[in-house]
Amino acid sequence: MGWSNPPVPWREIERRLSGRTPGAEDAPVSRRKRARLDPEPVERAAAGTPYAELHSHSHFSFLDGASSPDDLVREAARLGLSAIALTDHDNFAGAPLFAEAGAAYGMPTVYGAELSLGLTAPQNGVPDPEGRHLLLLARGVEGYHRLAAAMTDAHLRGDEKGQPAYDLDELTDRGRGHWVALTGCRKGMRTPEAVDDLVDRFGRDHVVVELSGVGRPGDDEVNDALAALARDRGLPTVATGNVHHATPGKRRLAAAMAAIRARRSIAELDGWLDLSGSAHLRSGDEMARLFARHPGAVARSAELAAELAFDLRRASPPAAQAGHPRRAHPQQLAAGADRAGLPGAVRRHRPRAGRPRAGRRRARGHLPQGLRRLLRDRPRHRRLRPQPRHPLPGERVGGELGGLLRARDHRDRRGLLPAAVRAVHLRAPRGGARHRRGLRLRPARGGHPVGLRHLRPSQRRPGVQHRELPPPDGGP
Repeated sequence: MGWSNPPVPWREIERRLSGRTPGAEDAPVSRRKRARLDPEPVERAAAGTPYAELHSHSHFSFLDGASSPDDLVREAARLGLSAIALTDHDNFAGAPLFAEAGAAYGMPTVYGAELSLGLTAPQNGVPDPEGRHLLLLARGVEGYHRLAAAMTDAHLRGDEKGQPAYDLDELTDRGRGHWVALTGCRKGMRTPEAVDDLVDRFGRDHVVVELSGVGRPGDDEVNDALAALARDRGLPTVATGNVHHATPGKRRLAAAMAAIRARRSIAELDGWLDLSGSAHLRSGDEMARLFARHPGAVARSAELAAELAFDLRRASPPAAQAGHPRRAHPQQLAAGADRAGLPGAVRRHRPRAGRPRAGRRRARGHLPQGLRRLLRDRPRHRRLRPQPRHPLPGERVGGELGGLLRARDHRDRRGLLPAAVRAVHLRAPRGGARHRRGLRLRPARGGHPVGLRHLRPSQRRPGVQHRELPPPDGGP
């Protein structure tokens, strides 16, 4: 491979390594640009051992998963799984596509994430990423919202992209009673001290010991030790596949993605690669055979998934469920939040008597405190409105001259009006529709037209011929 190779998009590299031919699935994800793809017909396996995969990564675990959420759900439906969970690293980016695929194939979906704790830098270019992993599954819509907020805050708190900064105490306050914590993979919370800490933080009813890793040397011994730890602490066990690709045929793509993340060739990364290719989805019967030494661990995954699965459409914003239009006024959204009894809902502004424009003020309770302070402390300027003007004697105001005469006084003061217009600039009394209808002037106070103003010497511009209007009686 030379330096003059043409640029190849990542989707093309992934397509070639996967052995797919170009098709409609390579189009952009936006549903506005293409129609939804109909689910492919799947020949589902006969009913067997109930099993749900509770630890799986899609390619939204960037460069750590090799299958799309659609592929994971399709393969789970073909294998006859009871449910499947999406647990990407530190994000819910794949959740919408995962929910669409689950609805299309009739597959219950569980949502969670594997949080990366203790990162000192982004992990691109590192063969074996540092830090510990905390696998969390959301309990319903409230748990989903809390977990999404925790990941968002961690990414904002981090020094760089790809380096989220989590606070375990903050996670405890947010997630106790709303998340289920699994001990996770080899980088997870597998030591006795870590398991005790999880129990103290999230409660005994919300911690499950995960048995995973099949096909690699030493997996059986590790699972036996974890099962003994669970019995000693009185915790349940659950079997997972720690899935990183949907089918066994994706193992080459998974190895290539791991090499790209580590910025090394596959030969240089050989010592860190999973040569067994065992991190793929399996049926319930196959998992029951692999975990025969731990009875109940496979069936318990289906029971836990039935408790945690929900439709992601239930997590839509509550204000949209109140029947408001798409572009609703902030006051209507605030009123809907009040009726829904949301925490921290904004109180709708109620106009006070004697202030006809008070009802048009927008509710600002939904704005951040800093923005509200800026709006409160901004300079108060008088609303600029065109004022009515009297016409010149014997004619009506209209056309371009009328438009100039109806300009504001501040334009006159800044010298923005032509000199000819400044010489005949009239000021009319405010208010009254009769002045805007262009009525003729009537004499007042010494015979001068109402509002006629002659330029003072200080207002005369040098070099300009000013035009003065004489009084009606022909006097000086």
